[in-house]
Amino acid sequence: MARAAGTFRWRGTTSGAWDTDSNWIDAAGVAWGNGHYPGWDGLLSVNVDGDTVLLDAAPITALAGFDNTAKGDLAALRVSDLYDKALASAGAYLQFDMQAGMETIIEGTRAGNMYIKGTGAQGIPLLRVLDMQSGYSLFADGAIGSLDALKGAVTLLATAVIGTALRVAYLSDRQNDVSLTIPTGCTVPATVDAFGGAVNSSVAITTLRVYDGVWTQAAGAITTLNLGGGRMLWNAAENITTAYLAGGTLDGSGGLAARTLANCYLYPQATLKIGNGLRNISITNLHILCEQPRIYLDPGEVVTI
Repeated sequence: MARAAGTFRWRGTTSGAWDTDSNWIDAAGVAWGNGHYPGWDGLLSVNVDGDTVLLDAAPITALAGFDNTAKGDLAALRVSDLYDKALASAGAYLQFDMQAGMETIIEGTRAGNMYIKGTGAQGIPLLRVLDMQSGYSLFADGAIGSLDALKGAVTLLATAVIGTALRVAYLSDRQNDVSLTIPTGCTVPATVDAFGGAVNSSVAITTLRVYDGVWTQAAGAITTLNLGGGRMLWNAAENITTAYLAGGTLDGSGGLAARTLANCYLYPQATLKIGNGLRNISITNLHILCEQPRIYLDPGEVVTI
């Protein structure tokens, strides 16, 4: 009978290898031994589902990259604020599969760069980033069900697939807690929510809801934009089909490409700024829903109201 699922706490006593038993201790602080490592029973050479992985201390050696996809599904993986080294590398990601609905939590206030990838049937069902040390980033790839970025720098890879939800928020500083990069090729959910932070996006989005922070759309069309606050920097060459501007600022002045805002609903608390000096941003239908609209256009710009 295979061992029961347990807790694996990284210490890196022997090396940086995930699959070396002496690098791990259990919940009681005893070395695992017997060839056991997360997802694997070394005595019987069988997979084990439901192990919990904790990087909860300053280890002797940093945890290196490893592909654990073929082993058992993890119940949880957490990087605490005590882990003080890098995690994997750009050339060798830590790849793992988790049980349905389980989460990976990053609280790496002392850690270096981290490189993780969701693989297998479930990938990483929920990735929650609570903090990162200034100057370092979490690089995330593969299958990720939901991503909650609350603090720290996060870079998604072009091959990352965020399947269910992408939420950008903050813990204390609405503008500066989170820095998120979404590159061309990355897959995001149909609806994306930003409650704060600084986001640079180069992908098309079906519904984008921005409530605070600064969202830069560097590339990719937006079907529906709901702007409740903050700033939306529309630098992309692609169009916006419909924008509801209840608050904040939609600013297209930083992009030089010709593009079209097909339908815009401008409310009293919002600002529309599309003057980029080239008069090449078109608004097909502008609905002004206030007496004193804040609109900044280039001289000679033509809009339909």
